[in-house]
Amino acid sequence: MNQAILFELRDAGRLSAKSCLGRTVMAAFGEQWKTLRDLEGEIFERWHVADTQPTISARLREVQLRYPRELLKQSMTRKINGKTVWFYRIVAINDNINNKLEEVA
Repeated sequence: MNQAILFELRDAGRLSAKSCLGRTVMAAFGEQWKTLRDLEGEIFERWHVADTQPTISARLREVQLRYPRELLKQSMTRKINGKTVWFYRIVAINDNINNKLEEVA
């Protein structure tokens, strides 16, 4: 997955690990689908900041508003043990054209 867009946004001052939105974007960016719990753990491991799941969820909703031409938040649900579990990822708009949504194996 092309991470150059993250560097471009960072260099332009539009993305920083100092903000919850920046940490959320950097943690969720890529091909791997992640739950809010996964993102919460990754953010804590990488930046030692305890962003909560509701906060991360709110930041995920902001992605399309803040980066409409650069990033796309994708989400899907799966039934696991009879419960609906949401999965998220953030991809570059250019990558999304070439890579359609795929199911978690």
